[in-house]
Amino acid sequence: MMIGDILALTDGEEPVSSSGDVALEIARTFSAHLTIVGTPRDPGQIFYLAQAPAKVLVEAVRHFNHNADNAAMVIAERAGANSIKCQRRTIEALPSELPAIIGRIARRFDLCVLPLPSVESNHADQKLFEAVLFHSGRPVICAPRDCVPRLTFDRISIAWDGGRQAARAVADSLPFLRRAHWVEIVSVSGSRETAEDEFPAWTIANHLACHGVTCEIKQLAGKGTIASQIFARVAETQSDLIVMGGYRHSRLREALIGGTTRDLLESARIPILMSR
Repeated sequence: MMIGDILALTDGEEPVSSSGDVALEIARTFSAHLTIVGTPRDPGQIFYLAQAPAKVLVEAVRHFNHNADNAAMVIAERAGANSIKCQRRTIEALPSELPAIIGRIARRFDLCVLPLPSVESNHADQKLFEAVLFHSGRPVICAPRDCVPRLTFDRISIAWDGGRQAARAVADSLPFLRRAHWVEIVSVSGSRETAEDEFPAWTIANHLACHGVTCEIKQLAGKGTIASQIFARVAETQSDLIVMGGYRHSRLREALIGGTTRDLLESARIPILMSR
């Protein structure tokens, strides 16, 4: 996989220094073209539940549109100042229609970068994230909203459970893995498929070695959730990117009882590359 064409989404509600910085750094690193789209949040559900007057809803839509457009313009200006090939696009659509539209548009790019979604499944940013992850057929990098990530991508942790989604994420992350100075495959006892008993984590390390990527392997068997163990290890190793598969179980099951994907999205402090 080559990274030559990147889609960056911004809703204007997060600091531009989060997903915007990540998108700009990836475009610079790979000399890729960057397309920036403002994706305003949909205030409809919140305001309808509050039984707000139509005038208030219209003003809210105008406010969210302005924030998204302004954030996209700021990122485009920064790209131009750093000699990054860039264009800014506007989509004329109702906010409620954007997830489906963006999910289709993202198929024309190598990678989509967007803000880390909130864990509440009824939020517009969660719907947008899921539309891209489930319907684009492309990898997604989601960036935390509340911190400035380390933008080197020199230290990468792979959350490996032996599943199809994890295998897809590893393949999609190869351009990053080849450039990294240090890569670790992290697996947690009890999270692996039966096949992992026959082909344990070292086999994926051997596979990556065939692609010029040298990996270390860490098997975790501590207390706490899978996500908490992974993040403790990520903090210990000072990784700046996590690679993982997304939603191994159905979204309904994730919403009802929780899951590793949901836990990781809730607690992440560094960018996550996800595939499905």
